[in-house]
Amino acid sequence: MTVQEIKYVDASLSVLKGRLDASCFCKALQESLESVLPASSRSSRNAQLDYDEMSRAVNFFGQFLGERPGLTDTDEATLAQFKSWIEMRDYKTNTVFALVRHVRNLINGLPAAMLNRPLLDHKAYAKATRLDGLTPDSKALLADYQRNGCRLRNGRLSTTLLKESCRENTVGAVLRLLYAAGKKDLFEITEEDAERFLEQYSEDGKRNSGIDQLATARQFFAVLVAKKRMASNPLDRFTAKTGKVDGDFVPRDGIVKLQDLASLNLNHFEDVRNRLLAFTLCYDFALRVGEAAQLLVSDLKISDFVELTVRSEIQKGSNKPKAYSSSFFSESRTLMTTYLKLRSDLNPQTDTLLLSYNGKPLGESGCRDAVAKHCLALGIKTAEGRRPNPHRLRHSFGTLNVKPLGLDLDIYEIMQHLRHADLKTTTQIYVTNNPALQREKHAERAARRTKPVSQTYAPAPERIMPLEIEFVAEWEVLNRMREKKLKLTWQGLREFCSTRKLCHENGTSWVYSKAFVMDLTQNWATKHEAIAALNISNSGFYYWVKAHGIKLLSIGKVTFIKWDDIRKAIHEKVA
Repeated sequence: MTVQEIKYVDASLSVLKGRLDASCFCKALQESLESVLPASSRSSRNAQLDYDEMSRAVNFFGQFLGERPGLTDTDEATLAQFKSWIEMRDYKTNTVFALVRHVRNLINGLPAAMLNRPLLDHKAYAKATRLDGLTPDSKALLADYQRNGCRLRNGRLSTTLLKESCRENTVGAVLRLLYAAGKKDLFEITEEDAERFLEQYSEDGKRNSGIDQLATARQFFAVLVAKKRMASNPLDRFTAKTGKVDGDFVPRDGIVKLQDLASLNLNHFEDVRNRLLAFTLCYDFALRVGEAAQLLVSDLKISDFVELTVRSEIQKGSNKPKAYSSSFFSESRTLMTTYLKLRSDLNPQTDTLLLSYNGKPLGESGCRDAVAKHCLALGIKTAEGRRPNPHRLRHSFGTLNVKPLGLDLDIYEIMQHLRHADLKTTTQIYVTNNPALQREKHAERAARRTKPVSQTYAPAPERIMPLEIEFVAEWEVLNRMREKKLKLTWQGLREFCSTRKLCHENGTSWVYSKAFVMDLTQNWATKHEAIAALNISNSGFYYWVKAHGIKLLSIGKVTFIKWDDIRKAIHEKVA
């Protein structure tokens, strides 16, 4: 198929370089069909059904052209008429959509010598014509922003281009405001129009979404003010988007179904790919759907577990460094090795990891559909009874594995694995507003409250520290930790030692057991020292700890592991 360039196509231009009569046109489409699905590839029943349906679409298109001998151009308007022609014959909506899609793909598959440009699909056509009807000045300003929209810094335009998705979102928000206000000129938008726009969203119970839209559109008007095309910004008071926390996630029983490979046909390409996408990429690696769709086979490394490189250009946000991540679950390695074998049987001409059955890249929409289809087949739903999507599976990893749940990861490890830019985001979603964690804590407290109380209750005797134990002043302990470059705070140290009776208050200062301090500084290594000694990644370290049942010690924000365990692992590796 011809690759479509849909950014700035004039949708009014015809597709073919020369006019063809109906019979010649249909003959060319049939030849295109034979090249896409030759007889040698139609051995399976599904392939034959695809061929028959596409052939039927060509016949329908021939009948349509035969009834319109005066039709001279083949463009998006022609396909719109063809769609209306099929709808008049009372076909189902899905059938109409499929027939039009087949004809569009076959036209795009014609030789380049016949094509003036590819046909746009319905989404690309809507995007290419969405500025039609506006005043020339408004249309030129929006088109320029769509191509060259820059950042604003302190009210001044910078030379740094915004990401394409940001420019698209801003233009879409401005257009929605214009349509809601019933205006075609940007300079006619007033604050009253924004208020009415917000009222419409509020009536539908989506006030926060309306505020988000106005806050996004505000950026465009701020650019016009910076360029001195407008005196003031009509959306100036809508300065910030509302914070949203989606608490929906896939419960533990749904993840267990995805993790159970006994329910999977390991010889079926599509099933293995969908399970790999849902469990390994979206849950285990917690990738965003756009990141998963752009992964390359060269980004992978398979050892005892799967290691993944998330390139900076495919990550959300700008100026993000390349990230390295490792799988936590052994099933991910099985799924990845199986999928790569099945993928090689397709003889793909691309390095993209996720492919469709015809060897083409799957894309973001294909990834979403694959996850939804696979979860539907397994009967998996979210905690709120909705259909899982890739982002809810990513969200489920943090929800189900933050300490003390699941993999028992602390909040810093969750932040690193999900590649959040701000710890506050991770804390708000996975600690403060984590329903699974809240239920776990409530059950623990309820169990303590309902525990039977002995009738002969007596307060526990106060523990007396033996006199022969030597103590070290708190300032001296912290100095020793700083010498080892440990970011250990007095709050974390006191909280850890107080619960274990390793410290007590001596007048106006705190003192700590000398034996504990000596043991900590001599026999325990930090997590970073262990990672450097073992030459593994951060997530690989926790996979190794979990697999070998190794004890960790957490004091404040610092995690410790015994040097003996590290030496044993190095000895086994060398042996």
